[in-house]
Amino acid sequence: MLLGMKHLNALSTVPEPLDSVAGTLAVPVGAAAGSGPPPVQPDTAPAAKATPVQLALAVLGGVGFLYFARPVVLPVFLACMAGPKSPG
Repeated sequence: MLLGMKHLNALSTVPEPLDSVAGTLAVPVGAAAGSGPPPVQPDTAPAAKATPVQLALAVLGGVGFLYFARPVVLPVFLACMAGPKSPG
Protein backbone atom coordinates (compact mmCIF):
# COMPACT_ATOMS: atom_id res chain seq x y z
CA MET A 1 0.00 0.00 0.00
CA LEU A 2 1.36 3.39 -1.00
CA LEU A 3 1.05 6.25 1.45
CA GLY A 4 0.09 9.70 0.19
CA MET A 5 -0.74 8.59 -3.38
CA LYS A 6 -4.20 8.28 -4.82
CA HIS A 7 -5.20 5.29 -6.90
CA LEU A 8 -6.32 6.14 -10.43
CA ASN A 9 -9.63 4.87 -11.73
CA ALA A 10 -9.63 2.84 -14.92
CA LEU A 11 -11.13 5.62 -17.06
CA SER A 12 -11.72 8.97 -15.49
CA THR A 13 -12.95 10.66 -18.68
CA VAL A 14 -16.22 10.05 -20.45
CA PRO A 15 -15.88 9.48 -24.22
CA GLU A 16 -17.88 11.74 -26.53
CA PRO A 17 -20.77 10.20 -28.43
CA LEU A 18 -20.18 9.62 -32.14
CA ASP A 19 -23.01 11.93 -33.20
CA SER A 20 -21.44 14.90 -31.45
CA VAL A 21 -21.81 18.25 -33.23
CA ALA A 22 -18.36 19.43 -32.20
CA GLY A 23 -15.67 18.81 -34.83
CA THR A 24 -18.01 18.22 -37.77
CA LEU A 25 -18.17 20.31 -40.92
CA ALA A 26 -21.41 21.87 -42.02
CA VAL A 27 -22.28 20.71 -45.54
CA PRO A 28 -25.06 22.46 -47.47
CA VAL A 29 -28.02 20.19 -48.15
CA GLY A 30 -28.01 20.75 -51.93
CA ALA A 31 -24.27 20.06 -52.35
CA ALA A 32 -23.30 16.61 -53.54
CA ALA A 33 -19.99 14.99 -52.63
CA GLY A 34 -17.26 15.99 -55.10
CA SER A 35 -19.26 18.75 -56.75
CA GLY A 36 -17.16 21.63 -55.47
CA PRO A 37 -16.13 24.63 -57.53
CA PRO A 38 -13.86 23.91 -60.51
CA PRO A 39 -10.12 24.26 -59.88
CA VAL A 40 -8.69 27.71 -60.50
CA GLN A 41 -6.31 28.01 -63.44
CA PRO A 42 -2.98 29.68 -62.63
CA ASP A 43 -2.42 33.11 -64.15
CA THR A 44 1.31 32.57 -64.70
CA ALA A 45 2.70 31.55 -68.07
CA PRO A 46 4.89 28.46 -68.39
CA ALA A 47 8.63 28.91 -67.88
CA ALA A 48 10.42 30.46 -70.85
CA LYS A 49 13.45 28.97 -72.59
CA ALA A 50 16.94 30.02 -71.58
CA THR A 51 18.12 33.17 -73.30
CA PRO A 52 21.43 33.38 -75.19
CA VAL A 53 22.83 35.59 -72.39
CA GLN A 54 22.06 32.89 -69.81
CA LEU A 55 23.72 30.24 -71.99
CA ALA A 56 26.82 32.41 -72.46
CA LEU A 57 27.09 33.01 -68.70
CA ALA A 58 26.73 29.28 -68.02
CA VAL A 59 29.49 28.44 -70.53
CA LEU A 60 31.81 31.12 -69.14
CA GLY A 61 31.13 29.94 -65.60
CA GLY A 62 31.90 26.35 -66.59
CA VAL A 63 35.17 27.39 -68.25
CA GLY A 64 36.16 29.39 -65.17
CA PHE A 65 35.34 26.49 -62.88
CA LEU A 66 37.34 24.03 -64.96
CA TYR A 67 40.29 26.45 -65.11
CA PHE A 68 40.54 26.68 -61.33
CA ALA A 69 39.61 23.02 -60.73
CA ARG A 70 42.18 21.78 -63.24
CA PRO A 71 44.80 20.69 -60.64
CA VAL A 72 42.24 18.37 -59.06
CA VAL A 73 40.05 17.35 -61.98
CA LEU A 74 42.77 16.62 -64.55
CA PRO A 75 44.60 13.89 -62.55
CA VAL A 76 41.29 12.24 -61.65
CA PHE A 77 40.16 12.35 -65.28
CA LEU A 78 43.46 10.89 -66.50
CA ALA A 79 43.33 8.14 -63.88
CA CYS A 80 39.83 7.21 -65.02
CA MET A 81 40.94 7.15 -68.65
CA ALA A 82 43.91 4.92 -67.84
CA GLY A 83 41.61 2.28 -66.40
CA PRO A 84 42.47 -0.42 -63.88
CA LYS A 85 45.94 -1.90 -64.03
CA SER A 86 46.21 -5.58 -64.81
CA PRO A 87 48.08 -7.71 -62.31
CA GLY A 88 51.21 -9.17 -63.66
